[in-house]
Amino acid sequence: MRNRRQWVCVKEVMSGSMKVLAGSVLGAHLFLVYINKLDTELINELLKFADDTRVFGKVIDGSDKESFQEDVDRLVKLADKWKMEFNVKKC
Repeated sequence: MRNRRQWVCVKEVMSGSMKVLAGSVLGAHLFLVYINKLDTELINELLKFADDTRVFGKVIDGSDKESFQEDVDRLVKLADKWKMEFNVKKC
């Protein structure tokens, strides 16, 4: 691709744009900001490695099932907010 530009928008304030010469200038940093926020409110455990993320925990009864589903719902909500997608095929 040629003539690509990128910018950052924080709380509806947009920076100036910058020409991208190769790859993504901010991609890796923004990904780390996103991925490090994932487990702040989870009940179950989260395993992160590079771009893989797994939530896991014991499901013994109905309340465990509900807490696990709440965690999945939180992750989906965050992914929607940050405009990222989970690869369901890997699950």
